[in-house]
Amino acid sequence: MAFSHETPDRCPMQIGFTPEFAVRLRASMGLADPKAHNPHGGGNSYQLERALGQDMLITSVGWANGYYQSNEPYVDQWGVGWNACKYTTPFGKGHYSEITSHPLADDNAISLYRPPDPNRPELYREAEQMIRNFKQEYFIVGATVTTMQAAGSALQT
Repeated sequence: MAFSHETPDRCPMQIGFTPEFAVRLRASMGLADPKAHNPHGGGNSYQLERALGQDMLITSVGWANGYYQSNEPYVDQWGVGWNACKYTTPFGKGHYSEITSHPLADDNAISLYRPPDPNRPELYREAEQMIRNFKQEYFIVGATVTTMQAAGSALQT
């Protein structure tokens, strides 16, 4: 409506959830979704977002889909080390991912470092499927989070 210079009934809405909160919210809404929730969209079924009447759906490719890979420490495809930091709230337990190491910590590593190939077709399959499934009903938003610059800055502080 906004693109057509019409007055919408409300501001467009998009809400992101941690996987733990998404599980609780789906359960309280009576939604049965066997897929784990990715707050950045990769591999998400979008059942929760659609049930809530959101106007935009988020999809991502690459690093954004590497969050929440494990409840244990792991190293992703870029060579970045992650730790699952556990937390407890009055509503339950969960975890968030925190960067613990990076492949260029040693100045000499740059000559040997090889980033993952950005042209691998499997990187784009979930985003392509999501766009095919929902492009007629929703505004599709691409997420870009935790860039290499942000990761490096986080490790310097």
